[in-house]
Amino acid sequence: GAPRPQLPGPWMVMLNDEQQREAVAGFRASRRPCAIRNDPQAEAWLQGRSPAGRPLVRYLVRNFRPVEQVGDFQFLLPREGASAG
Repeated sequence: GAPRPQLPGPWMVMLNDEQQREAVAGFRASRRPCAIRNDPQAEAWLQGRSPAGRPLVRYLVRNFRPVEQVGDFQFLLPREGASAG
């Protein structure tokens, strides 16, 4: 089927906690979830704010691991034995 829509660029500041929880549910429902992380871009969007307590950030940090780095982009896949939340 067609790919699902992407989250908006600066999602850590644009999506409220409920919207982030909905995104987490989408990751949990996916048979083969993955994510792409770009720390320099995220820092530019955050402008010194910390996203650490946000639901989707927490979920990605706890449940995903980097598997490849290309330039500023880290490609993330689920950790072995990652929990559902």
